[in-house]
Amino acid sequence: MRRIKKTIIAIFVFVLVFTLSSCTYINTLIDIATKNKMPNTEIKVNYYVDDNLYLSETTEKRKNFEYPESPTMDGYNFGGWTYKDSYQTLAPEDFLYDEAQEIDLYAYFSKGYHFSDNIKYNGPEIVKAVMPSFGSPNILVVPLTLGGNHTKSMIEEIKTAFTGTSEETGYESVNSFYYKSSRGRLNIQFDFIEDWFTPAYKKSYYEKYDSTKDRYSDYGTGLIYNEFLKAYDEVIDFSKYDNDGDGFIDGVWFIYDVMPDYFKEERTWWAYVTSTYNTSRKYDGCYPRNYANASYYFMHEYETEKKYGIKLEKYDMSDIKIDSHTYIHETGHLLGLDDYYDSDTSKGGTGGLYGAGMMDANCGDLNTVDKLLLGFIDPYVITPAEGSTQTIEIGSFQETGDVVLIAKKTPKSIYSEYFLVELYTITGLNEHDVPITRPMTLIPFNLTYGIRILHVNASLTKEYNGKTYSFPVDFTYNNSTTKALFVDTLINYRSGINRDMETNTEYLDTRALFYEVGTEYNLKNSTFKMTNGSNLFFNFTIDSISNEKAKLTFALEGGILWELKN
Repeated sequence: MRRIKKTIIAIFVFVLVFTLSSCTYINTLIDIATKNKMPNTEIKVNYYVDDNLYLSETTEKRKNFEYPESPTMDGYNFGGWTYKDSYQTLAPEDFLYDEAQEIDLYAYFSKGYHFSDNIKYNGPEIVKAVMPSFGSPNILVVPLTLGGNHTKSMIEEIKTAFTGTSEETGYESVNSFYYKSSRGRLNIQFDFIEDWFTPAYKKSYYEKYDSTKDRYSDYGTGLIYNEFLKAYDEVIDFSKYDNDGDGFIDGVWFIYDVMPDYFKEERTWWAYVTSTYNTSRKYDGCYPRNYANASYYFMHEYETEKKYGIKLEKYDMSDIKIDSHTYIHETGHLLGLDDYYDSDTSKGGTGGLYGAGMMDANCGDLNTVDKLLLGFIDPYVITPAEGSTQTIEIGSFQETGDVVLIAKKTPKSIYSEYFLVELYTITGLNEHDVPITRPMTLIPFNLTYGIRILHVNASLTKEYNGKTYSFPVDFTYNNSTTKALFVDTLINYRSGINRDMETNTEYLDTRALFYEVGTEYNLKNSTFKMTNGSNLFFNFTIDSISNEKAKLTFALEGGILWELKN
């Protein structure tokens, strides 16, 4: 690149001296030289605290650049370095590779805190025996034959469904989905048994066993799991799959070679995650616990739809080569996440996510509360004075991970009641599914973004006295059997949509999103209520909004405002 620069400059000088009529040519060369100019190798950084110069230093533009010692201010917490009049903290790479030779940075202080500053938080705190949500946990995948067609090429397709690229699947693999959803925090490593495992009995034996089991005994698939462990005990070191050292195998996947029970009321052969209750034997020092199972044919449901003339999913599958949606959803359970669909409308309350999420209708990305529970976002807390207003600018949740969390009172953990606000866009992991599941019907234009607000009550039951084996056990509320919901969506009441629609029959379109600029959404006087029946404690106005970012002003009554930053 430097040789090119010298050549361009030499030509420029030659032409200037000997060819005064070639101005146009010279200007072109100047433009080229400017566009190809290498960044300066040094930068002067001026650090300001409360508009007073704190430190000034000149440093090389390099990757191991480090900020100086953080300043302090009585009664406040240092939140990072920002541009002037901005709350967005900067990583060095945000400014080290541009053309600037000098830059001013300002200390950002708040009365709040990062969640990780005060609470030891490494994913789900209340859950044990699940796959860790950070790092590169190991999970074993077992091809299981129940007498169906089973070939080596099918095993290769299973591998692609779990570890393939977007190009290879036409969508995402389990690995690529969670890597993108976690923004690189979770990189699941899958090992595969290279041959089809044959259980001891015929398929009908395990079906009959399911019909007679009690709630504390294994499913038929649990018997198969234990058969597999015994058969491979001398071959596999199962302690490899106890990723967090808690004494439990974190997860094993079984992919069987027969069609799932689409048309049966009792479904032994379906897609689900459950646990084995066999604690009589350890394998390499670990007890078995959670396992997942699903049919090979879930990755080819488009062919099944055409064969039987039925509609199996709400998203379009015609462009997918190997469909991993079902395996992604069930892997969410191995991480400890719950379902958000209403499996029993006679018991559950009205509302929910209305299908808009991977742990609901297998559509789009994980929602904001999932990512909070898994530790994919780190809350940054701001505590305004009572009755104050706060203006916040957030980027698309898909592109930046920005979310706003609003709570009535300062919570001691994420296991409490609050609201999550995001700029919801049909990009990233939402891009494939959302346009199909929720058609863009909003008048007067086809809306591809808006503000989505989730009401979350993640409080724990009074009986909670330690770690549990999954999220649903110790949360007070869920989206299936309690009238008050674990998570609900605030519908844009100005759109005329019916908030009382049920999640298992109606799917949310963009009418749920808030989008009108300059309109104050009067949530305090709306029909939405806190879990205890009291009115909401905030209103908000959209000052500006686009597919990339939104500027929101919140008016709170005695609340606190958390800004969740990735």
